[in-house]
Amino acid sequence: MHLIDSLPTGNCQFKWVIMYIDYHSKLIKVAPLAAITTKKVQHFLQLNIFYPHSTPESIIMDNEMLITWCRGKGTQLKFASVAHPKTNGQVQVADKLIKGLLNKLDEANGFWHEKLNEALWAIRTTPTEATGETPFCLMYGT
Repeated sequence: MHLIDSLPTGNCQFKWVIMYIDYHSKLIKVAPLAAITTKKVQHFLQLNIFYPHSTPESIIMDNEMLITWCRGKGTQLKFASVAHPKTNGQVQVADKLIKGLLNKLDEANGFWHEKLNEALWAIRTTPTEATGETPFCLMYGT
């Protein structure tokens, strides 16, 4: 899980994107945020991870704000050092990819959050070199 920053303040005051990547299928889930609070992160996890896919065994992140909540759900919270490229490489690639697509799609500057689903669709439906399959196909099948 990762927060994408350095985005222009958009309509509705969105400044950040919260991102979750399933390490097996490479499927990315995202949501725009105006403020980073524990409640909003918990809400994102509930709606995008716990409800549709059941309880994950573990979540890797670089923040300790969810320890008690995750333990209560039966999920281990594992920490990734910011300087550890092995655990952060996939996140950094996805971060760069999303920012690049949003810059291309957001010609009206400030409405990037409205184009977030289009960028995500492009990522989910493009076959990867490693598997030759789309992340969507690996997660849900054909």
